[in-house]
Amino acid sequence: MRIFICLGVVIISGLRLFSIAQSTNPTPQAEQEVSAAVAKWLASSHQGDFTALRKLVADDFMGTTFSGQVVSKEDVAPQGGGGSFPEGAVQDLHVHVYGDTAVAIGALVFKSNQPGTLRFTEVWTKRQAGWQMVAAHLSRIS
Repeated sequence: MRIFICLGVVIISGLRLFSIAQSTNPTPQAEQEVSAAVAKWLASSHQGDFTALRKLVADDFMGTTFSGQVVSKEDVAPQGGGGSFPEGAVQDLHVHVYGDTAVAIGALVFKSNQPGTLRFTEVWTKRQAGWQMVAAHLSRIS
């Protein structure tokens, strides 16, 4: 009898783990949505579209700049607007989706030499409003 109970627990546990693994498998659609959000983040930053930025950046956002400064949503998407990011393009983008969370790693290559090429790591989470950036880190590429 003990063997059957143990076997039942093992089978149920295995099925549970299998269902968890299935639910965290990334979908191409989710990866495309996050990739599009990354592109929109860069375009909105360049255009100074702070309304779009405030939708993309979560209220509880935290990040670090390439100079090591810790920043919040208000720093990267101020309520009253502010400057704009130089024009650039995202290259070498890799997105990994883990359920409702995604990590995006890539490079920002700017048309001007300022601030040069940056490597970024962003954490996105899917919320009711869509994919929002909750954390980011920038570093310079020499």
